[in-house]
Amino acid sequence: MLLLFTGALSDKYNRKNIVLISLFCWSLVTAANYYVDTMNQFIILRVCLGFFHAFFPPASYGLVADYFPREKRVLAFSTYAILIQLGESISSLTINIIFYVGWRMTFVLCGGLGLITAIIGVFFMTEP
Repeated sequence: MLLLFTGALSDKYNRKNIVLISLFCWSLVTAANYYVDTMNQFIILRVCLGFFHAFFPPASYGLVADYFPREKRVLAFSTYAILIQLGESISSLTINIIFYVGWRMTFVLCGGLGLITAIIGVFFMTEP
């Protein structure tokens, strides 16, 4: 349901900024799991993660559509969809990271990687 609202926002505002702010916020929320002491805190942070993540798909689909010419869009969207699934599969490797640094630091590492990616995106990503 939230995607209808975020989709309307991505039609109205700069999609690059929506993607990068969304990524930054959900990465910050992920890293904040380091400080969780109760299950209620964890649930609240996961809800916030879902909220911030809802801004990403409409804006990113719009960017993909604008980055690629009509005859290459099917391949572009297919590649995007496959990479989402690949990323979800690779995320299971965090189990190995947890073994070495613990679950709290794993959240910090994953969130930190997203924060770095968002900062790099500010300099290299463009709105078509």
